[in-house]
Amino acid sequence: MATTADPPSFPTHLKTSVVTDMVTQRTEEQDGDYLFNVDLSSDRRIIAVSTSRNTTKLYDSQTLGLVGQLAGHTDTISEVHFVQFSPTVVATASRDRTLILWDYRSGKEVQRYNR
Repeated sequence: MATTADPPSFPTHLKTSVVTDMVTQRTEEQDGDYLFNVDLSSDRRIIAVSTSRNTTKLYDSQTLGLVGQLAGHTDTISEVHFVQFSPTVVATASRDRTLILWDYRSGKEVQRYNR
């Protein structure tokens, strides 16, 4: 009989700054990128990070391994947030004056808002 596994435990006692430091070190070591904003998915499995290369990188919260990348902005991404009412959607806002909603599983744009 198959059972549904609980989401992996994420060290909830860690403050955002500690997670940010861990991801920053990993991102800088791998790509030379630096990050602007970080958010954790509601199931605590995925960390979304906006980087200096106008992309959002997605990391596994347990291994900090890169699991995806969202590219579509032409300037600095100032905000990245998981959408609470739709757990597979990430919202990014950029200095290019766009807000993009992404399905992070496929890496595809769901909706784009231009100002």
